[in-house]
Amino acid sequence: DDVIIIAYSVPTDEIVDRYIVASEQGLGPDLFIAPNTALRDLADAGLIRSIPDDAITQSLYYTASLKNAMYQNQLYGVPFAMHPIAMYYNRDMVDTPATTLSELITQAESGTGVALNTQFEQILWGIQAFGGHIIDDDNGHIMLNQGAFTNWLNWLVAANSNSEIFLSRDATTLRRLFTDGKVAYYTGTASELSTMRSELGAQAVGVVPLPAGPSGASGPVMQSDILMFNPSSSALSYDHALDLAVFLTNLEQANTFMRDLYHVPANRRIRADLRTYPAIAGFIEQTRTAISIPYLPQVTRLIEAGDSTLLQVLEGVI
Repeated sequence: DDVIIIAYSVPTDEIVDRYIVASEQGLGPDLFIAPNTALRDLADAGLIRSIPDDAITQSLYYTASLKNAMYQNQLYGVPFAMHPIAMYYNRDMVDTPATTLSELITQAESGTGVALNTQFEQILWGIQAFGGHIIDDDNGHIMLNQGAFTNWLNWLVAANSNSEIFLSRDATTLRRLFTDGKVAYYTGTASELSTMRSELGAQAVGVVPLPAGPSGASGPVMQSDILMFNPSSSALSYDHALDLAVFLTNLEQANTFMRDLYHVPANRRIRADLRTYPAIAGFIEQTRTAISIPYLPQVTRLIEAGDSTLLQVLEGVI
C-alpha cells in the first residue's frame, strides 16, 4: 500500500550511464534493470547494493543467470531475462535444422547458407562442443591451452573456406543476410527475436540450440538482464524494491513478459510450449548448456585479446 511507481522511458544504451550520474549524487531509482556486463563496475564503484543470499529463492532461476548476478561471492540483484546465443533458422528454408557441426557443414555444402558471428565472445560457444572449458572455476585459470580451443579454431578456418558459410564480426550485415533470405541460419541472441519476427514473419523464425560438436553440446556465454538496487535507497524503499523485483520475476509476470515482449525468462519454472512459442523454447533449451563467465580481470584481458587473435587466425596470419 501507499507505493508510487514512476515509469519513465530511457533508451536502452543510456540506462547505465544515466543511473551512474544520478546514483553518484545519492539519487536515482530504487530499482533498475541493467545488463550483467555492467554489474562489476557498478559494484566496484559502490553504486549497487548487495543483497542477502536468502533474499530470493535462488532455485527459481537458471544457474547461469544467477551466476551473472553474483560478484565476489555476493548477490547483487535478481535475474530478470536471459540473452543466450542460439541458432536462428528460417523455417521456410529448412525442414530439419542441423543439430551438429557436421550436419551444419553438410547442409551448407548443399546450398543452405550459414551466417556466423565471429566476435570473440560470440564465438566461444564451440569450445565446449570440442570438450574444452574457458576457465577453471576452482582457481580462475584460463584454459584455452588444452586442445579444444585449437580444434574449434581449425573448424572455423575450414568453415571459412566454404562459400556458403559467412563469418564476420559485423552482426548487422549477418542479420541482413538472414532476414533477406540469403542464408538459412544465423547465430544471434534472444534480444534480436522481435526484429527477426517483424522482418521475416513469426511463423518463419525458428530457434534451436547451437550445433553440438564431437565432444557434446555447445556452450555459449550467457548474458542476462539483472534487477539491481540503489544503495542510497532507504530501508523501506529497498524492501519495496526487492518485493517488486521478486514480483516481476514470478511465474505469472514472467509468462506475460515472454508472451508480449518475447523475453526469455530467468525463472526456470516457465514452460514455453514448443507449438506456441517455438523460438522462446529454443532459447530456453540453449540456456541449459550456456555458461556464465566470472567477473575476473583475466577474463577481461582474454576478451580484449581474443578479438584480434581470432581475426588473425581467420586471415591466416596465425
